[in-house]
Amino acid sequence: MHTGEGSYLKLLDDILKEGDPREDRTGIGTLSLFGVDLRFDLSSGCFPLLTTKKVFFRGVVEELLWMLRGETDAKILHDKGVKIWDGNSTDTSYIERTGNPPYSIGPGYGFQLRNFGGSYGDESKESLEGVDQLKRVIHQLSHDKKSRRIMWTYCNPLQEHMMCLPPCHYSYQYYVKNNTLHCLMTQRSADVFLGTPFNIASTALLVHILAYVSGLRVGDIKISMGDAHIYKNHVEQSHLQCSRIPYPFPTLCITKVISKDSSLDDKINFIESLTFTDFQLTGYNHHGTIKAKMAV
Repeated sequence: MHTGEGSYLKLLDDILKEGDPREDRTGIGTLSLFGVDLRFDLSSGCFPLLTTKKVFFRGVVEELLWMLRGETDAKILHDKGVKIWDGNSTDTSYIERTGNPPYSIGPGYGFQLRNFGGSYGDESKESLEGVDQLKRVIHQLSHDKKSRRIMWTYCNPLQEHMMCLPPCHYSYQYYVKNNTLHCLMTQRSADVFLGTPFNIASTALLVHILAYVSGLRVGDIKISMGDAHIYKNHVEQSHLQCSRIPYPFPTLCITKVISKDSSLDDKINFIESLTFTDFQLTGYNHHGTIKAKMAV
């Protein structure tokens, strides 16, 4: 039974050994497995930031906070040195297809989270008519903990044609047991070498934030992947990472204080006001960076 980082390394190794060679939209090609899972236990205090290569933690934090605020302008991230959206949001074919300006991802993750079903392009928050899924989930975590409907989705086929990239991770379902918050995240597509380390850390960070404002403990995260793949130009790097021995995971603490008596709006405002400096990562020992080019 592989747990912790070992489960991720085993997935890399399984894809390298058994992955189906497939052509893909980028023209690079992949090795692919379908229907795989990873699980990480946060309750012991460990934060699953992979150690067999250095993971850009600030990028993980900034991107998640950007999504939670409902942002869709990747220039905000770019100006902070987080350039993970640059390639897709400035692709000329995307801009020509949608008419969206460079660096706009369209009605993607943040828009769907905070304004699902709303009309894209309306910059006035007062006139947004969609569903604020973040607000709904936080309300449920306080008032309906046993519900089977504590979830959100980024998938909106009606607006997919306006996005630079359809959401890869598209569904988050939450489960509370013994005052402990668990999360099941589902992905249609997982770039296992480059993207999955980010996805693991981002999902764990999300659970920390939601549990913190809801007065809950953190539990398990499970990530369920449809097409889990390694790009053919990441094969050498994946072999290198599989050869490394993991260090223990670091720990994470949210240092900004929120009152136990906070209202729903106070909790939303607290989340929207979070910055990178409000998170304290301790004991992150890691191997060196392994560089690889992102497929666009």
